[in-house]
Parts: sequence; C-alpha cells; structure tokens
Amino acid sequence: MPARSRRRRRWTRVSSSRLPSSPHRRDLGEPRDRRAHPRPRRGSVHALCPFGGVVSIYQYVTSGTYVKKIHDASFILMYLGFALALLFGPVFCGWVCPFGSVQEWIGKLGRKLLRKRYNTLVPRKLDRIMRHFRYVVLAGVVYMTARSAQLVFENVDPYYALFAFWTGEVALPALIVLGVVLLASLVVERPFCKFACPYGAVQGVFNLFRVFTIRRNAGTCIDCSKCDRACPMNIEVSSKAVIRDHQCISCMKCTSELSCPVADTVALTRESWDRGIDMKLKPWMVAVATAVVIFGGIALTAAFNLWRTSRPRSRRSTYRVSLPARATPATFAAPIPSATSKRPLPCLRPTSPGRSS
Repeated sequence: MPARSRRRRRWTRVSSSRLPSSPHRRDLGEPRDRRAHPRPRRGSVHALCPFGGVVSIYQYVTSGTYVKKIHDASFILMYLGFALALLFGPVFCGWVCPFGSVQEWIGKLGRKLLRKRYNTLVPRKLDRIMRHFRYVVLAGVVYMTARSAQLVFENVDPYYALFAFWTGEVALPALIVLGVVLLASLVVERPFCKFACPYGAVQGVFNLFRVFTIRRNAGTCIDCSKCDRACPMNIEVSSKAVIRDHQCISCMKCTSELSCPVADTVALTRESWDRGIDMKLKPWMVAVATAVVIFGGIALTAAFNLWRTSRPRSRRSTYRVSLPARATPATFAAPIPSATSKRPLPCLRPTSPGRSS
C-alpha cells in the first residue's frame, strides 16, 4: 500500500462485546492465548491484608467462595502470618504491618512533643479495660461479615482509608477513624494496635502457645525498668518471667540487644521440656526469618499461579477497525451482517497481544 494511502487511514478500537453475534467471530483472529489468559484487573488493597482471609473463613468453608473484594492473596498472607505467629508470635504486627509503622512514625513526633509523658497519659486501669476492646471488634466484624457476605469492616477500616483514600471509594466513617487514630498516635503509641485492631487480636492468641517466647532472667535483672519503658504496648516486662501477654507484638524492643543493659537477661528463646533453654534468637534473625517466609511464600505461590490480588477481566477481545480518514455518517449507515450471515467482516482485524492503538 502506498505511504500516502496509509496516511489517509486511521484506526479506532471497538470492543468485541459490541459486535453482532456471529458464527464468524472466532474466525476474526482472536488470539488463543488471550482467551486462555484474560488480562487481570487492578489489584485490590484488601487483597494485601491477611485479615481479609480471616473474615472469609466462614463463607469459604460453607460455600467455597470468598467475601467480595477478597482474593487468594489474602488467604496466602493469612496462612503465612499464622505460621510466623506460631513460631515467633505476632511478628506480622511488629515487623510487617505498614499501618503500625505509620503510627510509630507519628509517635516519634509525639515523643518529642510530650517527652516523658508520652504513652503514659491513659490511666492504667482504663488502659487494661480498653485493651480487650479489640476482641469485641473482632467478634462483631466476623459475625456481621458471615451474615452479610460483605466486607463490613471496610466502612470503618483506617488501614483501607490510608492506602486507598485517593480512589474515591473510601467511606467517610473510615476517614474519620483514620484521623482519630493518627491524632491519638501523638499521645499513645500504636493506639489502633492496642485497642481496636481485630487482626492484632487474632495474632495475640498465638502468644499463649508460640514456640519462641520472650523470657526474663530474674537472676541477672537489675530492675532498671528500661524494658518496660521500651515496650510500645505498655507491658510490664520487669515483673514477669515469661511474656505471654496477648498484647505482645514480638517487636523485641525490650530485649538485651535493644534496651536491657545486661546481656542475656531479656531474650527471645526456646525452652524444651528436657533441656531447658536451648536456643536464643537475636532481632536480626527474626527479621531475616520473617522476610524469607513472607517473600518466599509469595514467590512460591506466584510460581504456581496461586497468588492473585484481583479477579480477571471479562474475556472480551479488542479489534481494530479500519475506517476511511474522511468518514461520513453514511459510512456507518451500512447494514451490519446478521448472525446467520456467512459473509465475514473484512474490515475487522484483530489486535496483536501487547499492541495497542
């Protein structure tokens, strides 16, 4: 075709769903690989939160489906989080959760403003009562999600509000809760983690029977209480031999490597029934193990095509239609072949995979 003739032609995109139903549609050249592997949609923020798997357990067991907006990635992260919690406790809360990190960053500003009063303004009795409120939140969210098959916590979830506020899909109550949590982080360290996080409540149960636990050696302890002041969850480490508190997030800030001035006094250890304490872990070991489990699990499931953060798009092909450069209304007035017509559509050409108009 001459170059001048090619310049006088233009291309436009037409979805195959707008084409007439015809037995010749398969002959239009739709790529077989595109039919077998439809293009995925944009990933969901909920798919990157393991709590989505927790609230979908009931529906998955009873009907084999997920709650709306929950995908395979949520279940995979839930399993990985449970495996880590069984070994080291809630390390997902202390080392991985991005919303917890945001609260800590704001807390550094609050610590500079309030200094010694930071994280001590809430009365101790009230603090002990409020710590159990997150189990109330957990029970309510799981029950309402099971009854409605909808992600009800989305409407008040500050995690979703923080990482998806630009999408225009975040409810106003979620934005209000996010603002309250960020302001409270200037006074209390990790307020949402302490008092309201339902996934933190699930992870906290593993503190009762995890393999590695934080232990304090009373024989070498000098009662300086530095471990108490270092704990972001206000746990009195200096008064306990073994930390089994449901609020512990395994951040290891209370250990001898980070805050305790006496070596091997507060450490993450494993104790066997016949040999006593036979293994001690340092913070960097826990960090490396957590990274290996999380990223290794994601890579392994992705290799077997199990890691999905969205549902695939509808299997519609896109065709490019060649039209004259000076198209008139009469051009589009031509009759469209019916479903029984045996004449193919010569003006339609399938797009190649990866080529766009």
